[in-house]
Amino acid sequence: MGSFSQDIRAEIMRQIPKGLTERQALLAGIFCCERPDRDLKFATSVEAEPGLDEFILNLMSLLSYKAEVKKLESTVKISVAPESRQAFIDDFSMCFSEKSADYLSSSMEFKRNFLKGAFLCCGYCSDPQKSYRIEIHVKNSNSVSLIIWMLHSNDIEPSLSVRDNVTVIRFRSGDSVSTFFALIGANKAFLDFESIRVDKDIKGKVNRAVNCDSGNAKRQADAGARRTALFTKLLASEESASLPKELLSAAQVLIDNPGLSISELGALMDPPISKSGMNHRLIKLEEIASEL
Repeated sequence: MGSFSQDIRAEIMRQIPKGLTERQALLAGIFCCERPDRDLKFATSVEAEPGLDEFILNLMSLLSYKAEVKKLESTVKISVAPESRQAFIDDFSMCFSEKSADYLSSSMEFKRNFLKGAFLCCGYCSDPQKSYRIEIHVKNSNSVSLIIWMLHSNDIEPSLSVRDNVTVIRFRSGDSVSTFFALIGANKAFLDFESIRVDKDIKGKVNRAVNCDSGNAKRQADAGARRTALFTKLLASEESASLPKELLSAAQVLIDNPGLSISELGALMDPPISKSGMNHRLIKLEEIASEL
């Protein structure tokens, strides 16, 4: 079984869009994170892991771009062939023009597929069982503002950091991660992630309730032990002779049942009294015992 990131990539690669613009957007997103060519604002080659390379080559073929392939140690370098380079430049230079934001804002499908391609090439998602985090590692500084703008337009607020001249676009909130999955059309990942979130939320609430109950039980036990010691000392003193019968009875009931709650102690009185009535008697007894 692969990592959560690998599962998302596998899901995305099962979906090649049918429209020309959407296919171009997907390919642009794949190439956008690589370091740009010297004479351009974007790259005309990309490194891909096994499996992703076949997807990229198939997508390029559908868009009539010829490719050159070079096998590296653990990845494959795919470059736009010289005979297709000018067509590739003409098609993708619009992503980095001054009008790109206006153009992209009119097409949700363009944004969806561009971000899908960016995640395929340089994205990472942590195991949601452990933490919520998505990162996009961008080697092309010209692409950073474009990706951030796309995320902002869908209410995802990322943070930025730079490591070894690579900009890491990161967001950690569960809502942002969930929104991103829905945005890029990773529906299975979205459902799996939401299921994990619900389970963790329920477990968190149960743990908080258990911890709260444990805390209450400890405080109740500590209070019972302290009062038992005080009241035992009080009943052994000469002061006990002047105590009203109801206070003597309350002190004896607590000494005999130190682990019970105030409500339960009140129910043992003869006749039974309310929680507030029992609490009033215990407070009065503490005041008297403390003065000894």
